[in-house]
Amino acid sequence: GVNITGGIYLGGTAAANYLDHYEEGSWTPAMRGGTAYAGNHSMQQGYYVRVGNKVTVSFGVAITSKGNMSGDIHLLGLPFGVTSNLTGTSIEASGIAGYWKNVDPNLSHITCVADDADAIYLRGTSGAEDDPDQLTHSDIDSDFTVRGTVTYFTS
Repeated sequence: GVNITGGIYLGGTAAANYLDHYEEGSWTPAMRGGTAYAGNHSMQQGYYVRVGNKVTVSFGVAITSKGNMSGDIHLLGLPFGVTSNLTGTSIEASGIAGYWKNVDPNLSHITCVADDADAIYLRGTSGAEDDPDQLTHSDIDSDFTVRGTVTYFTS
């Protein structure tokens, strides 16, 4: 990966032109329910780019067994902690799962949200609901696969 340490000025020498962090690399996402990790992962791939305090992660996770998982499903292992309280904003993070397999067919789409617990939560909507609901272990089958991208802010 690429890593700039010490900072660099881009397009001028004003404070707004100072890039203090740029980094690329890999990370290992792990699927977890509210009470336990998935039984077996058959794919755990992740890539990230960090520019300043903005992090974009891409991931692919597949399980062959839900094991003892229960409760809400989330992905752990983010390369940087999530900051959800940027000054003057209510920005958390968001993304989209562009591919999934063996998930409840009544869910019309899945979004991904990273929160200040340093995890990516998967949410889906069914019918005409306004707000997506958190995916739980009962929404997925064994051999569940999800791939997506999330952008979030870090300290």
